[in-house]
Amino acid sequence: MNKVNLPDIEYNSQRVDINIAEYGRNIQKMLAHVAEIEDLDKQKKYVDKIIDLMIVINPQCRNVEDFRSKLWKHAYRISGFKLKITPPDGVEFSKEDKRENPEEVAYPVIENKFRHYGHHIQLLIKKAKEMPEGPKKVGMINTIASYMKLAYKTWNRENFVSDESIKNDLATISKGTLYVEDGSSIDTFGQPTNNSNARRRPMGKSYGSNDYGRNRSNYPQNANKNKSRPRFGNPVAPGKRKPNI
Repeated sequence: MNKVNLPDIEYNSQRVDINIAEYGRNIQKMLAHVAEIEDLDKQKKYVDKIIDLMIVINPQCRNVEDFRSKLWKHAYRISGFKLKITPPDGVEFSKEDKRENPEEVAYPVIENKFRHYGHHIQLLIKKAKEMPEGPKKVGMINTIASYMKLAYKTWNRENFVSDESIKNDLATISKGTLYVEDGSSIDTFGQPTNNSNARRRPMGKSYGSNDYGRNRSNYPQNANKNKSRPRFGNPVAPGKRKPNI
């Protein structure tokens, strides 16, 4: 059986980076080939044709003022500033126009354990460890424990989570520096306390209280405003009838 020689496959990871991705890799290859042409007149003709092709690939560039001079700058940048021809009149560029890559985004380091609590819980624990001892730190620890239990319930609704497991996880993540008081319930953290002296809703006449007619003079019920009005033509005093003649 004859051995078949397979062609070498070129992967994108093995290729050079694209200087301007909007125009693709083939434009970059053509400009790199044209940059090696010694005849400058011939090189300029090829670059003009390549710029026409760049307009076809990106027709929206026509909306830019002096778009052709901008494409010339892009062509020089794509070629790595290896083109030897003189740019047209009005086109000025320098190697300082080279696009700089943005700074890399600093992503947070994800811990291997306790991912279900989220990364922010690590920041809260770090902040609580730096706080001085006192009621504020205790309140911070209780808030963290309450948030941990809420996060656990959100991502694991099928299984029951006990307060002891949350307390143990908090102690493990904080490396034994943060603890929740023994006998305390995490579910009660943040709940309002029962205060017997709390201000109650005032009760008065507008809330249906019975004052047994003591305020009836001030607030008459169903007052008849037509009592003092005469029913016939001649005005008479209220409660008196006109005598018969």
